[in-house]
Amino acid sequence: CVMSVQAGVSGRRCEECVSGWFALSDQNPNGCSDCFCSGLSKECEEQGGLTRVPVSLGPVLSLVSLSSQQRVLSGVYQQGGDMLLDTRQLNSSGFAGPLYWRLPPQTEGNQLMSYGGFLSYIITFYAEDGSGLSNQEPQVVMRGGTLRKHTIF
Repeated sequence: CVMSVQAGVSGRRCEECVSGWFALSDQNPNGCSDCFCSGLSKECEEQGGLTRVPVSLGPVLSLVSLSSQQRVLSGVYQQGGDMLLDTRQLNSSGFAGPLYWRLPPQTEGNQLMSYGGFLSYIITFYAEDGSGLSNQEPQVVMRGGTLRKHTIF
């Protein structure tokens, strides 16, 4: 396209992605997203029949342990825009290991269209008596198919 500053687009009217790029969007600063195929290929294309929909979180998140995957709402409440957990109200029987915030159902299932998206969060810990232990457990656990990604920040 003429004088395009977007790295991933081409065509007279910037209407297509260049080789190695896909998912043309006017909201993407590069116009298209860079292909990521674990080094197997630089050729990719957007899957047809899918629609882009922005996802915003609902008002109440639940907790889950990796061992049981059972949802817990006891002690979870919202204050302003923050999700809070009062561990004094948490019935910990049956839970082993750390607890994780579970994202709402709209973030589960086929997430092909979330490629190149961002997940941001802030976690703050307050100990009632001024002391408490932090741990080195992963803060984020993502699963897809048979893969599981643990990330420690």
